This record gives sequence, C-alpha cells and structure tokens, in this order.
Amino acid sequence: MKPLFTSLILILVGQLFAQNPDINRLPDTSFQTEQIKTASWTISTTFNSRVLSAGRDFGTSQFGLFPGVFYSHPTGLYAGLSGSIYGDSALLSYTQTNLSLGFAGSFTSNWRYGFSFAHTFFNPAEEGLLSNGIGLSTDLTFGAFNIGTSFTAMLGEENGYRLNLFSSGYWPLGQKGFLGNCALAPSLSGLFGTENIPFYTLPLTQFERTSGVRWAERKKKLPTPNPRPRQESSTNVFGLMSINLAVPLYYYAGNWTFSLSPNLVIPVPLPGETYTEEQTSSAFFSLSISRQF
Repeated sequence: MKPLFTSLILILVGQLFAQNPDINRLPDTSFQTEQIKTASWTISTTFNSRVLSAGRDFGTSQFGLFPGVFYSHPTGLYAGLSGSIYGDSALLSYTQTNLSLGFAGSFTSNWRYGFSFAHTFFNPAEEGLLSNGIGLSTDLTFGAFNIGTSFTAMLGEENGYRLNLFSSGYWPLGQKGFLGNCALAPSLSGLFGTENIPFYTLPLTQFERTSGVRWAERKKKLPTPNPRPRQESSTNVFGLMSINLAVPLYYYAGNWTFSLSPNLVIPVPLPGETYTEEQTSSAFFSLSISRQF
C-alpha cells in the first residue's frame, strides 16, 4: 500500500481532470504505521477517454492526456508540475500547465487535512478564465471507508467556488500473488460550484464555439423576460453541478502504481445556467501509471 503523502500527492492530478477531484484520497490505513522518512519524487501520466469538467464539455467531445511530476517532503510539504493535452481523432492541443504547492498532514491517525495553492498557465493565455486556486481539504478514515470534503476558491478574470463532498472505500483483493498487489477503491461524490468552474480546466473557446457568443457577453444575449426581475444579476449561482461514481482498480508493483477506472458522471443543471447543452449521463474510463523515486 502507499504511504500517506504519496496518496495526497496524487490528488494534484485528480484536481486537473477528475469529476471527483478527491478521487485519489484513498482510505489507505498504511499511513498509520508507515511514514516516508526521505523526500520523494513521483512521475505520473493519466489518460481520460473523455474530458469533462463538472459534468460539462459544452458539446466538444475529446480525450485528455495528463503528464506530471511531483515532489513530497517528510514534513508534509509538496509541489507538482503537470500539463493537459486535449485531442480528438484529428487534432492534439496542449492547453495548460499547472503548478501546485501545498501541505498535507494529520490531526490524528485517521483524520487528515491539506492546504494547497495552484496556478494555471493557459495556452494560449487568453483561453484562461480562472487561473488560480486556493484549496482546503479534510477527510476521515474508518477502517476500509473514507469520507471527506474539499473546498477550492478560484481566482482570475472572474471568481469561482467549488465544494466537493466524497466517500470512498478501499479493499485489497487478496493476500498473496497477483491479487495481493491489487485493490478496489470505489468512490461516490457530489460536486457543487458556480457556473464558471468548468473553465478552471477547460478553455473558453469550448463554450464560445457552441454558444456563438463570448463568455463575458452571455447574459446580454439571453432573451429578456417581461417584466425583468429586479433581483436578476450576472452573479454566478452556486449549487450541485454533478454526481460522480468511479470504481478504480489499482495494481502495485514495487514503486509502480497502475490504475484503471470506469467513471459515471450525472450532470445537474444550475438554476439559470446559460447555454447548457442537454447533457445526459456520461460514462468514460481513465488509465494511469505512476512511479515513485
């Protein structure tokens, strides 16, 4: 099993692409007796068969590739540098570079917490709407089960807010042989946020290509009700945006970790959300490989 800080480092990758940004907060109880005593590096690459953000892709179906390198220190400090490559059958495009810094620790043997800061360099720069994220997270482990929450304030040309509530389990599949190196870690989460949080990971042109208007002009282009409600404004509504189920299967081989995860995402429209496609539940899979040094 992986020690505490290796699990927490992998959260950085999850924040980039997963509908549940805390999918890698496994209730791996090995951290109760095993702490890393030296600094370590982790390299990781993840492939998603479909790229969604808060259950939305604004009509653009594409896959994603997410390479990254991460550093962790026994004190709990960590840093990460990762990238996002989106594409379809005809085109690949490098969309962003993400730099993350944070601290992870524990109050007790089964109560963990974390703080993080992330800055995204979009490519090209004008594609970015929310380029900074300040996050807080905490989770509790009860045997094979884990519950927790994370909150991220997103800053840039606009402000956005994301709250994730999650629960998960962690079950080794055997004691010896091949199955002794495998584990199943299903998770269920609800992602709350403001209308603009998909652009923490998606380029603005995905919305503009579908709607035919610039994001900043979207409210002006909507039909005006008669009479127009006095309380109406362009403030982003905060609410439930998606329900997410994932069933990752992990295989550990020395310092290598492999995973295959089927995912089901159920988008939930926000009240007054503009230009949303009639999106139904989406199923996709993720493949990842990482090595710790």
